[in-house]
Amino acid sequence: MHPRSRPIHIPAFLAVLLACLALAAPARAQHCWPSSVSVLVRDERGALIHPDELDGYTYTPQKPDSSDQRHDLRHRADDRWGPRVPRGTYALHWWGRGDCRVHLDEVVLRRGGTTMRLRLNLRLDTDRAPGPTEYVIDTPAFQPGTFELGLPLPAGRIGGAAWVTAGRWRRLPDGGG
Repeated sequence: MHPRSRPIHIPAFLAVLLACLALAAPARAQHCWPSSVSVLVRDERGALIHPDELDGYTYTPQKPDSSDQRHDLRHRADDRWGPRVPRGTYALHWWGRGDCRVHLDEVVLRRGGTTMRLRLNLRLDTDRAPGPTEYVIDTPAFQPGTFELGLPLPAGRIGGAAWVTAGRWRRLPDGGG
């Protein structure tokens, strides 16, 4: 007696084969390095303060048309920011999500009826320029006026944030231009 052959159902076989191939395909690696910018806030005497101690702040662009970024108040929970910032320091924080880009033109801080404008003009894009782009940016003591960050930023660090000192800001003449 000969064993009976069973018919192969071609559509079901192809569906199973395609599912196996999809599962066996290598996972896509992250296509870019993470990007983030943390801006420290200082009072009129230069002491670090929580951003909640401001009367308010705005930033541009709020909804960048070409980057998938987010914003929040970030608590420093580890030593990635290095020894220059005490543990538990809060900062204004932006980070690139899916596309790893951060676009940040200007941050406007308000405190006690005074406005301080910080022009950053940042375009972090680790897809175009691979490498670590996590930055902690220190600011001058809170005061009225417009300040512009000296670019380019220092080279990023692997395993921690690169520090941008308050000395990198230059005060612009009245009128901000």
